[in-house]
Amino acid sequence: MLITLIGYLAAFLTTASLMPEIYRTWRKKESRDLSFYWIFSLGAGQVFWLAYGLMINSMPLAVAALVSLMLAIIQAAFTIKYAKPKAKH
Repeated sequence: MLITLIGYLAAFLTTASLMPEIYRTWRKKESRDLSFYWIFSLGAGQVFWLAYGLMINSMPLAVAALVSLMLAIIQAAFTIKYAKPKAKH
């Protein structure tokens, strides 16, 4: 029971760490400080964590990976939506 609780707490804290960046991007309506490749690699990694969590029947891991994947998709959408076109010189 304690191990599962620790797993959910770790999952919550690491997943919640994406929220400030998503909120900032949404509030400022700009994303030039973010690397789309970082967001893509984060999302791809979460797909593998989700698969791994399901394979070993670890609900804390699977839930955290699924929520993190959804947040990465939201951040990717904001990054694309709020990307400023590069100025031509």
